[in-house]
Amino acid sequence: MVFKRKYKELYGDGQKWFRGDEVTGKASSGRVHLATLKKPKWRLNHLPTLMVVKSTKISNSALLQKEADVLKDLQGCPYICRCFGDEITAGENNRMIYNLLLEYGKGGTLAEVIKKSGGCGLPKSDVKRYTRYILEGLTYIHDYGYVHCDLKPENIIIVPKFTCAGTEYIAKISDFEWVKSVRQDEKKREIYSDLFGTLRYLSPERVVEKRQEAPGDIWALGCIVVEMLTGKSMWDGKKDSEVKKILYEIEEGNRVIKIPSGVSKEARDFLKGLDEEQSIGDVEKTFCCYEVNDAESSCSFADPSKMRMKKRKVDSSSSCLSDE
Repeated sequence: MVFKRKYKELYGDGQKWFRGDEVTGKASSGRVHLATLKKPKWRLNHLPTLMVVKSTKISNSALLQKEADVLKDLQGCPYICRCFGDEITAGENNRMIYNLLLEYGKGGTLAEVIKKSGGCGLPKSDVKRYTRYILEGLTYIHDYGYVHCDLKPENIIIVPKFTCAGTEYIAKISDFEWVKSVRQDEKKREIYSDLFGTLRYLSPERVVEKRQEAPGDIWALGCIVVEMLTGKSMWDGKKDSEVKKILYEIEEGNRVIKIPSGVSKEARDFLKGLDEEQSIGDVEKTFCCYEVNDAESSCSFADPSKMRMKKRKVDSSSSCLSDE
């Protein structure tokens, strides 16, 4: 109760919602809490009974306000975290607090789901299903001219969907604080001096060339798929300095990417498809979409979007990366 009062005093409650416990600690742009509706009558409007609220001082709210604007563009996709609007509250000493109301992932994050596997990985059917959801969300994001820039299991929420057949868990992309807008008609690609995102999910191009482009999201997806399949990060046991060194070597063509043993043929084909080039040079690469067929337990592919990516050597032996 002491902590709850502290949160309320520091950040304030909304007009229609109470601020609850801190759920995921400090985000890059502020604090994250649960939010519950104040009165039953408010449940008749568009707000769910339980939400997540990201909060920060209004003077520091540029990233959160940008996230709100991006989510307004992306609300047509069922595989992207829903946004329920924003609100200004009066915090401690009447300081103004900016709040962004978001969908709550009752099933936790994908990172938490993977952790519960105990290092064994998720069932094949779950990997296919979550991959398909993430791909459809990414396709929508890229079609709108955005690059997520920080795709990782911690930024994918799991939301239950109740159907006649039972409960289905949907993976939704969240956390758009570092999103970048990419104008298709710009000939000059933008280069950023700062490296945004999480190192262990960054592509070699992102680390070496500091380019924030759509293929970086595709690389991150490959890292996530490996993690779902094996229960471990593709960089498991390596320090950040080692990871960065390896990424430089991959970019320079001095190291071969390997796919772990024990991964099914269709999963290997999918992972290699994320990194193959259809022809030499700067060409359009098929952005493969995982389609799940539960009856046959098979995987088929579609190509709803096209992305640019460099050609890389891919192997399917015992570890994610060669130590040679």
